[in-house]
Amino acid sequence: MYDAGFALPTQSTSGQARCFCGAAIDMAVTDRHAQDAHMDSQHA
Repeated sequence: MYDAGFALPTQSTSGQARCFCGAAIDMAVTDRHAQDAHMDSQHA
């Protein structure tokens, strides 16, 4: 996300950000979102 120009939740004062796929994410769900939405079964 950083390379694509999107801030990570830890880089914002609110702790919230938007994933490059458009999903709203925060520090509590970032890992889960990345796993569920962006990793295929080969990488799980």
